[in-house]
Amino acid sequence: MDGFLEEERSSTKKFSGKTVVAIIEYPNNEILLAKRGTVVFLGYWALPGGKVDAGETVEEAVVREVREETGLTVEIVRKIGEYHESGVHDGIEYDYYPTCFLVKRVDGKIRRQKGEIEQIKLFDLKEIPERLAFLHSVMVKDYLRTKAIMELDERIRQCEKCRLYKTRTNAVPGEGPANAKIMICGQAPGRTEDEEGRPFVGRAGRFLNELLETIELEREILFITSPIKCFPPSNRPPKSDELKACTPYLEKQISLIRPKIIIAFGNYALQTLLGKKLTISQLHGQPQERNNILVFPTFHPAAAIRFPKTKALIEEDFKRLKNLLTNLDLY
Repeated sequence: MDGFLEEERSSTKKFSGKTVVAIIEYPNNEILLAKRGTVVFLGYWALPGGKVDAGETVEEAVVREVREETGLTVEIVRKIGEYHESGVHDGIEYDYYPTCFLVKRVDGKIRRQKGEIEQIKLFDLKEIPERLAFLHSVMVKDYLRTKAIMELDERIRQCEKCRLYKTRTNAVPGEGPANAKIMICGQAPGRTEDEEGRPFVGRAGRFLNELLETIELEREILFITSPIKCFPPSNRPPKSDELKACTPYLEKQISLIRPKIIIAFGNYALQTLLGKKLTISQLHGQPQERNNILVFPTFHPAAAIRFPKTKALIEEDFKRLKNLLTNLDLY
């Protein structure tokens, strides 16, 4: 579905389709914006970007559009998020699906490339114009959250608050979009996670992917993490002082992302999130509330791999989870 603007016989203008926009990060908290002379963004400042051409991926489109509009060659750092907005704005009926990326400049100088752009300039993040196009102000806010998470990730990677830093290969802060509505909280990184620095990439991660497929949930829209960010030697359970040292990182992630629901895998996740000596055997599949966030407890995928009865239970819990997500309108 490519982006386009069309004018019907009734003179009603429509804008719809798949588009991309880019947040180009500069030192000193500056961001690049363009004021467009086109009908859609007339008089509004907007992030550089444009439509996705037929046969292009959104990643290819954002690099091309930035080059065509600003003269800059960029590479993608990470995706900020996917959005959808529809309605009528300034006499234009719109229904469009922008994907926002954080990118970094690798070559070129800023210059207006297309005649539709009236002006292009750098703004300090504290001085962003009020008149931003459509969802672009939301994307900028999500970028600031993403930036805060990236800074937190780096602190976690450098952390020496407990003994686990001495034996880890890589800390595993977590991954996912800053605006994720759904968070997954496990127990601790395993050996494969320690090697790759990413959560749920070993056997348990593959089973998690299978579970997500059964309820038609895409992994990339979730934020996945755990109370412990470093691999405990020999895959032992976390110790109380390790949990005490590491839990503030999880709390900060929750406060930044503000998910609607957290899927808690196993007793350590459940007890850390709710602060009580509860067990998954007691509460699995039964949503709990934590400061206006729902916590959905279920068994850890690693346990399901080892025990067939546990696997059956977690699969049943995921059916309940799908109904819950549907009722919460999180699909």
